[in-house]
Amino acid sequence: MRHGKAVDLASLYETYSDMLFRTALTYVSHTEDAQDIVHDVFAAYLAKRPSFQDGSHERAWMLRVTINKCRDLQRRNAVRRYIPLEDAEHLTAADDPAAFELLAAIRKLPDKLHAVMVLHYLEGLSVEETASCLRISIPAAKMRLARGRQRLKELLGAEG
Repeated sequence: MRHGKAVDLASLYETYSDMLFRTALTYVSHTEDAQDIVHDVFAAYLAKRPSFQDGSHERAWMLRVTINKCRDLQRRNAVRRYIPLEDAEHLTAADDPAAFELLAAIRKLPDKLHAVMVLHYLEGLSVEETASCLRISIPAAKMRLARGRQRLKELLGAEG
């Protein structure tokens, strides 16, 4: 039940699966791992049947669980952690090497900065939604975004 209504799992999957897949793919190296994580998130949803205050709360829960499952997988498979983002080419236009370079640079950021950059810039969440999803204060989210932008400038300047 969600807001007193029966949950249509197919529409829930349709709503969130692409966003969760893209988010997972920024953390893990293989599309198969990202797909597994998305399925694990929906399995966790079915097992826990959480109730949400609104759509924003639901989206934040889905993203938070996705990020946690990605980190769990990274801890278990540390050897596969640093494989190139070749599997993520479909996220960028084939003729846009700058976008691919940017994704590779985002992948090199520390976890704290990586999470805010992905949620805010790639997934389009507001600073407030990003802070809520990561359970940090709004000023902390803004500071991490500023530090992430600065680190990206350094990484892209050093590589370019």
